[in-house]
Formats: sequence, structure tokens, C-alpha cells
Amino acid sequence: MKKIFLALSAVALLAAGCPSAPPASIQPNTQAVTEYAIQEGDLYGTFFVKDPPPIGAPGLLLIHEWWGLNDQVKDEARKLADQGYAVFAISLYDGEVAKDAARAGELAGKVRSNPAEAERKMKLALDFLEKQETVDKTRLASLGWCFGGGMSNILASSGDPRIKASVVYYGTPTTDAARLKNMSRPILGIWGEDDQSVKAADVRAFEEKLKAQGTPVEFHYYAGAGHAFANPTRGDAYRPEAAADAWQKTLDFLKRELGM
Repeated sequence: MKKIFLALSAVALLAAGCPSAPPASIQPNTQAVTEYAIQEGDLYGTFFVKDPPPIGAPGLLLIHEWWGLNDQVKDEARKLADQGYAVFAISLYDGEVAKDAARAGELAGKVRSNPAEAERKMKLALDFLEKQETVDKTRLASLGWCFGGGMSNILASSGDPRIKASVVYYGTPTTDAARLKNMSRPILGIWGEDDQSVKAADVRAFEEKLKAQGTPVEFHYYAGAGHAFANPTRGDAYRPEAAADAWQKTLDFLKRELGM
């Protein structure tokens, strides 16, 4: 049975990040975006839409970092909804948000050990977006950071024809040759040259394989940036200039590929 709960658009935001950093506070967001907490069978997440909702909006599936669907990721969803997208931010942890790195590692490891189940849940999220009256189901894309970037690659490599484009922020590259062939839709990749979790050399090999098979690829590498450099709650890793540039490239890519 589906449960939908109306939530406030302006909330006190908590932190998020990729490996090693506990949450830190950031400023609240006050954009006119309405949020609905969703629990429908195995599907958990939050749906974000601008107020008043646009008609025929492109749909975005957002996939969180290894901390889970926390308030930092929700703030990214609000910003995209404010741009006119209908955004479903999925929780691949069935609603749980990790309070420390040890728990985050456990949760991420459990999901990564069963990628077929993660793929199934992400496709449930696409089903949800397709059913929304405000969403143009012919214009769907995925976007993920860190753990979620790897999941965005998994969805793109599933061959699901509903995904028209994918955005990957420092996510694990796809290496399986059979799945790689399914990645025919445009992909925007955001990477840090100094990333010690996802090495730039491995990403460049991934990029070359995609280009060789004719996949439209736009990869950007940022000097002096490591893992999670686009997360403003990660004071140790955050690189504001690179993050701002990557965000603008993300908006430009989505606008171009989804026809905003």
C-alpha cells in the first residue's frame, strides 16, 4: 500500500558525504519546492516538485552517497526541482540514514553485494516517475554521487530504454563487457584527478571504452580535487570552484539531453 506524506520545503539541513566524514551542518534551503515522502512496497524515497508543479516535466532519479538519503542529498533534489525537474530521490537503504562511517560501509556493502536488487529498486523508482501526471515519461535521467554514481552506472548499463541520459559524480566505472555495451545513451561524468577511491586512470580507461563503442560521453576531470569534492558538507574534500563548475555542466547537460 502506498503511503505519501507531505513534508515542508524549508528544513534544517544535516550533513552527508562519502567515506570518512561525519555529518556537518549547512544552511537551510527555502525554495518553493513541495516534497512527498514515499513508501510503496520496496520503494523508499522522496519526491520533489516545484510549486506550482510544471506539466510535462522531465523526471530525474537521484541516487545518494553511501550515507543514505540524508538532507544534503535532499537539498540537491530541491535545487533540481526548482529548475523545473520532477525529482525522485531514492533510498536504497529502505529509509535508513547512516550515523557513522562504519554503518555507512555496512549499508553500502549490502547493496553492492546484490546489484540486481539495487537495479530492481531503481527501476521501481522509474515506474513511480512514469506514473506521475506532472512527468513526461519520455524524458527520464539518473544522477548519482559516489556510491550513487556507481548505481547510476548500474542503471545505465541495464539497458533500460527509459533512461535517456545519466550523470555520474565520481562513481565506480562499469567494467563488465556485456553491460558496457548497454551504455548507449549520453553520459556526463564528473571526476577528481586526485580521487583515491575511484582512480582517474581507471576512469579514463572506462571513458575510452565508451567512446570506442560510440557512446556519447562528456567526462570532466578536476585538478586538485579528490573524492566527494562537490559535497559542501565535506570541509576536508570540498572544492567550491570545481563544484560550481561541475554543477553548471550538470545543468547544461540535463537541459540539452532532456530538452528543458
